[in-house]
Amino acid sequence: MKTTKRILGLLLSFLLLFSVCPYAEPAADSEQPGEWDEAIAIIRALGVMNGDQSGDFLPNDSLTRAEMSVIAVNIIFSGNPPQNLSAGTPFQDVPETHFAASYISAAEKMGLMKGYDETHFGPDDKLSYEQAVKVVVSLLGYDIYAQREGGYPAGYYSQANQLGL
Repeated sequence: MKTTKRILGLLLSFLLLFSVCPYAEPAADSEQPGEWDEAIAIIRALGVMNGDQSGDFLPNDSLTRAEMSVIAVNIIFSGNPPQNLSAGTPFQDVPETHFAASYISAAEKMGLMKGYDETHFGPDDKLSYEQAVKVVVSLLGYDIYAQREGGYPAGYYSQANQLGL
């Protein structure tokens, strides 16, 4: 569990730094060695993230809700999600042909992420800090405690703080 917390803490730090700080110093893609090389190597090795179509992480780009769905499901399944993930989603703005449709459906069914309402998910919307914290706390299995402390977002902030994230 300690290793899982460390990895998720590292992942959260990586995600939060690059999803909400577009002015951050460029991170290390394979072509630009730097301080993020080790973190990127770990994240790739775990099958959590692989970058864009070219394999670059593009740290100055914001992370989308669809991308976070892929990351969260990959974490749950250790980078090897089952081939039979449900392709359909209840969300009108996520067609079956969307690259993350099955991941969005799985993340929603597992309670890791929710839509804005019953029919809208906002797959291309930027992931907010609050949403990232909620997903990580949920991945660690602390939803029930976050709900007891006020739910989204305050209860999730409280749990993240208590966990040292």
